[in-house]
Amino acid sequence: MRLVLLLLAGVTALGYDYEPVGTYESRRLEFIRLATANKGLYAQVAHLAAGKPVDEAPIRAAIAFVDGRSDTADFRVNALVRLYREANPGLMSDALKAEIRRSLLAFKYWVDEPGTDHLMGEWSENHQILFHSSEYLVGQFFPDSVFSNNGQTGRQHMAKARATVLRWITTKARVGFSEWDSNAYFPESMAALLNLADYAEDKEVATKATMLLDVMFIDMAVDSFHGVFGTSHGRTYQNTVLSGPNEGTNGAEWIAFGMGAPGNPDNVSTVYLATAKRYVVPALIRKIALERPAEMENRERQGLTIAAARNLGLNPDDPNDFYLMWDSGRLSNRADAERAGKLIETLNHHRYFVVIKPYADAVIGTYRALEEMGVTAQGLDRTSLEQVNKITYKTPDYELSTAQDYRKGKAGYQQHIWQATLGPESVVFTLNPSVSTKY
Repeated sequence: MRLVLLLLAGVTALGYDYEPVGTYESRRLEFIRLATANKGLYAQVAHLAAGKPVDEAPIRAAIAFVDGRSDTADFRVNALVRLYREANPGLMSDALKAEIRRSLLAFKYWVDEPGTDHLMGEWSENHQILFHSSEYLVGQFFPDSVFSNNGQTGRQHMAKARATVLRWITTKARVGFSEWDSNAYFPESMAALLNLADYAEDKEVATKATMLLDVMFIDMAVDSFHGVFGTSHGRTYQNTVLSGPNEGTNGAEWIAFGMGAPGNPDNVSTVYLATAKRYVVPALIRKIALERPAEMENRERQGLTIAAARNLGLNPDDPNDFYLMWDSGRLSNRADAERAGKLIETLNHHRYFVVIKPYADAVIGTYRALEEMGVTAQGLDRTSLEQVNKITYKTPDYELSTAQDYRKGKAGYQQHIWQATLGPESVVFTLNPSVSTKY
């Protein structure tokens, strides 16, 4: 296997705060100021927080995208929820606010609803909570309105989504994330949780969303080096791993801990954190992030295994539990893969039949062919984000982190297995380019 070594040596990035600066409040206000100069969708939330009129163009584009039910439509729905709630007369036209309401009431919020979803992705961890949180809050906003896609009232949607929201949060609180410490997808999951923490009227929902946000921020506090989330990641991409200032989590870390950089002014989690109505990163977590012991070692186990699912009260044959278990390896062996296929075919999920089923059928076919040859195989599904045992070692001078003995000898997906962090733009890692094509 050919290994590529990347050493990005350099000085501290321009505009990067290697040491803590300002206060939580000053950084929050500074980010809002920066975001109001941006024309992106999420930045329009900052416009409202600053008392400035929104740019309607990106919001109308998001409405059209949501109405088209394309992949990542749930990202935009999450933004429309916050924009609708924060809209004030004079800052957003009544006509635009009415269009947001119409779009939210027409959306398809899960695979158990009728209607075409084109290629919307509900599979991964961040998508699940984005769908569930938005359904819950839109139901709360419009309890007596009829949702045009399935004819149910907002109150009915809210009751259903409350169960899925709490199931998702409780599961992650107990076992951690399949997309562990993802500097690409933590921002999306955080955005969904921030909406719940800020707007849920149900105290249990708001409190549990807040508690899981605290867990995520303490993960970042412990496993970051001067603002770089320099840990092993369950999922990442080239632009979020090659440079600390470009991580999707960088701006939220800068607001929370004062190190790093404000980053993208249209980053969803940074915008929501800066404009949060209720949620504030606890002072104790901020203090932990600034601690610099001579040596620190952090050991974690994250992720759900199919075998352990029943111990958590999850039923692999229940469609509502199925998605929580998908990332954990529903195609990791022939029996589970075949059971997964039978269940999914009963659901209204266009993307499965167009994109995922051909791949699932190929994996199952490979298992069968190997068994005919007398070989019992497991772990052939390269997209499985299996349970991880992770270790991070940190000193005042550097940080080392790795996922230990993870899928050894098997194909990878978007995992980032190990990294040595020497500075915001000085990172070292290895990868196999034949299976890690996202770098």
